[in-house]
Amino acid sequence: MALKGFSELFGRTHSSVIGMIHVKALPGTPKNTLKIQEIAQIATKEAEIYKEAGVDGVIIENMHDVPYLHTDGVGHEITACMSVICAQVKQVCSNIPCGIQILSGEIGRASCRERV
Repeated sequence: MALKGFSELFGRTHSSVIGMIHVKALPGTPKNTLKIQEIAQIATKEAEIYKEAGVDGVIIENMHDVPYLHTDGVGHEITACMSVICAQVKQVCSNIPCGIQILSGEIGRASCRERV
């Protein structure tokens, strides 16, 4: 069943390459130094590189929001920022699958979201 979903998403059952876009620290996190539009612009430039390289999909992740929150969820500001960034990345990569991973909680735990 999982293989069928993979095949439907990527058009084959093997050898897919997925690029990872690690967005800069988001507003509201300790290491943030950029405005949301600047972060989105950097992420879309990375998406363009991956698209030109011919990857089969991309994942957008808030890797630089350290230290990760030690809660059961993330704040609305993280979800809102990631939504803005992912919408702009999807405009660049409109014909390939885009996924979102929002890191939160204890190190090593991640909250995965549905693909865009």
